[in-house]
Amino acid sequence: DHNNLENFCIRISAANRILDAKYDTDLIFCGVFSLKPETSLEQAFAEAVEELTSYVDVSNLAAMHELLYHHRPGTIVWLNPDVELYVRKYAYQNTELERHEGTWYTGHLEPLLAPERIEFVNAAVERGDFASVLNTTAPCPVRP
Repeated sequence: DHNNLENFCIRISAANRILDAKYDTDLIFCGVFSLKPETSLEQAFAEAVEELTSYVDVSNLAAMHELLYHHRPGTIVWLNPDVELYVRKYAYQNTELERHEGTWYTGHLEPLLAPERIEFVNAAVERGDFASVLNTTAPCPVRP
């Protein structure tokens, strides 16, 4: 169906642009960008990430999976725990798929966050307000 094809195209387009940037930049996306994008490659990466994050707010499950797929500590997409918590909880809440511990599990994130931050993220999930989490997340960690 059209929606599945559109989801697939969104994933492939943005994912390819993220992969193109992975090995040629010091820029990190953790919910915010670690640096201002300067090169054309960094600009393309930033645009791809911004496209994916904009689709999260409209419950695009493909975009949420793509963010989680690219999330790897020490790489170019290294989501802060609150950002990852939002994506996992929001994706789970907005899908009819059965719960799969590997995809939707959040127990490893909650010990990393203050109770107030968890409440804030949970409220943002209920409102479908990813932007509020992105706008208030901590700066990116330093790569090892």
